[in-house]
Formats: sequence, structure tokens, C-alpha cells
Amino acid sequence: RMHELQNADAEVVLPGGAGTMQEIAASVLMRRAGIYPVENRPLIIINHEGIFDPLLALIPAADFARYN
Repeated sequence: RMHELQNADAEVVLPGGAGTMQEIAASVLMRRAGIYPVENRPLIIINHEGIFDPLLALIPAADFARYN
């Protein structure tokens, strides 16, 4: 499934469970490692009611600037 997501024009993440958090983490790690090109392909995280705050706190701000 992650491979299919890499062919998209953007990644939009809606609130979900543990699998959703795993997919966000995998996407960030693949971006960081340069496995898939991400130029002009944003990662949009819908952080409704702060559900992803703990996960977002783990991602360095420089990564947001570099990969989006």
C-alpha cells in the first residue's frame, strides 16, 4: 500500500489509528532517506483536535520545510 501512495500527487492523512501513524512515520522516513522523490508532493496532515500532536512533535521542523 505504501508503494501505491508514492505515486500520488500528494499525501493527505486523516485522523486514524495506529496504522495511520505508522504510514505517516514510514512516509517521513522514506522522504528523509530519499527512497521516493517528493519534490512538489506535499504531505498534508489533518490534525483534527490535536490527534497527531505527539507524532508531529517527533518530526523536526527542518523536515517539514525540506520535504514539503
